[in-house]
Amino acid sequence: MFSSSKGQEPLTLVLVVAIMVAVITSVYLWGAPLIQKNKDVVALQTAEKFMLSLNDKIKYIADNGGRDQVVIGDGTLRFGDDKITLTLDTEGTIYAEGGSVSLTDGDCTDEGEWGSDPPQALCVQSQKLGNTYSTTFSLSYRTLDAGGKSYKISLEGSPASGGKDNVIVIENIGSVMEGSVRGGNLIRTRITIRIV
Repeated sequence: MFSSSKGQEPLTLVLVVAIMVAVITSVYLWGAPLIQKNKDVVALQTAEKFMLSLNDKIKYIADNGGRDQVVIGDGTLRFGDDKITLTLDTEGTIYAEGGSVSLTDGDCTDEGEWGSDPPQALCVQSQKLGNTYSTTFSLSYRTLDAGGKSYKISLEGSPASGGKDNVIVIENIGSVMEGSVRGGNLIRTRITIRIV
C-alpha cells in the first residue's frame, strides 16, 4: 500500500495549474493573430460593400433624380476633386499591395466608351506602412464617349471628410450640356455630395 504524503497534493496542484497556463498561453498566442486576421477581413469586406452600395445609390440618383443619404461605417471618408475615398487602416489586407485594382467591371481610368464601359471607376489600393496596411477605396466617374456626345456623372460640393456615424448626403441637382474636348457635347449629371 502506498501512503499519501502531504507534499504530493500541492505539487500536483502546481503542475496542473502550470499545464493549464501553458495551454491557455499557447492557444492565445496561436489564436490572437487568427482573430485579428478575421477581424481585418470583415472590416475590409464591409468597407468594400459600403463603397459598392454608395456607387449604386449615386447611379440610381443620377438616373432617377432625388436625394438620399448613407451612414458612414469604419474608416475615414473624404470627398473632393470629383472623387470619394474611404481609407481604412488594418494589420492585414486581402488585396494585392501596390497598384489600384478595380472592384467592378472595367479599369481605373477616367475615360471610357458608352455601352461598353461602366460609368464608375471603383478601385482599391493597399499599401504597407510599417506593421499595418492602409487600404484606400476610391470612387469616381468616367467620361463616356458616345460618338458626338459624352456623358459623365459629376460629383460636386465642398471638399469634406467624415468618419464613423457621419452621414453622406447625395442629391441630383440636374444635368447640363457643355462643349467637350473632342468637339461634341458633354452632358454632365450633377450630383452634390455633403458629409454631415
